[in-house]
Amino acid sequence: MPKFIYSTSEEFNGPWLIDKEALLELDNVIDTAYEILNTSYEQFLIQMTDQDVNETIELNKKFGGLDQQNLEDIKKESQETIKSRYKPPNKSISLKFEKSKILDVESFSEAIQDNSLIDE
Repeated sequence: MPKFIYSTSEEFNGPWLIDKEALLELDNVIDTAYEILNTSYEQFLIQMTDQDVNETIELNKKFGGLDQQNLEDIKKESQETIKSRYKPPNKSISLKFEKSKILDVESFSEAIQDNSLIDE
């Protein structure tokens, strides 16, 4: 199965003459890459939260420690802070057409179903 080696942004100039089946297969490749990226992001959040909580626990040991409720509050606050700092991956495909028309979609199948593209 083909695989993508991707950066955060790529631009491929056309004209592209790709049939529907090939676009749907490309959707599958993109979906697989996106799932891998999402899983990696979730693991990263867990790792960063654990690291932050452990550092807070060590710091608080010097000042009398924490009870279970304080620990839960610290973990929740840490998760929120880290999520605000590190945004989740975004799956978006920007299709550029003649006359400066741009369509942002999450998949080629979504673009195929868009009636405004019949003449494109």
